[in-house]
Amino acid sequence: YRLSFLTTTVTAASVNVLGIFPSTDASIAVAGTGTVECGGVQAENALVSTSYIPTTTGTVTRNTDVLTYDLALQMPCTLYCEATSLSTGSTSSNQHIVMTDSGGPPQSGCALNRDDSFSPIGASASHKVAAVEEALVNIGTIVAGTTYKLAGGYAVNDINCSMSGLIGTTDISNTNLTNLSVFSVGNNSNGAQQPNAAIRNVYAWTKRYTDGVLQALTRVA
Repeated sequence: YRLSFLTTTVTAASVNVLGIFPSTDASIAVAGTGTVECGGVQAENALVSTSYIPTTTGTVTRNTDVLTYDLALQMPCTLYCEATSLSTGSTSSNQHIVMTDSGGPPQSGCALNRDDSFSPIGASASHKVAAVEEALVNIGTIVAGTTYKLAGGYAVNDINCSMSGLIGTTDISNTNLTNLSVFSVGNNSNGAQQPNAAIRNVYAWTKRYTDGVLQALTRVA
């Protein structure tokens, strides 16, 4: 069995077709014998591939891919993600790329966000207690179709964020430790505030790494 992904540039004014020719060579001449079974073929007009959409008779809208699971984690901690934003249309709210929280509502926890509360739209690290924001560090500018690395460090009176090697200004206004029990990717534990992005990597550590480490984690080669 082989699972394959192929990306290519298509012409918008043309009718684009995905063709599969098993047991043939590059000239589409038969080069082999036997039985080849193909299935799960999916063509997408998008920057990145998404999960399989089961359909046989027509177009189906895919639900947002999200992941939420139990995770016992205590501040201080560090969160990291690598993501590609698929649009930069404003939603006037934070969209959680990765979040670890108390599983509310009301929610208490730490998050890395696509942050629409700033102009231009950028990223942020935030900390909330009972749904009230205690600390927020905004950094960088998110550009549609561009992959970025984002890391946030969280400790009492010590929250900062780095994006693509840039470091923010430490926010020392959070005074509460948070017991974290739910880890969410692409949403929060209530299944809300999904970013329009392809999330490539996510990591969490049970310590607050220094700002220098945050920069090193997100630096673009």
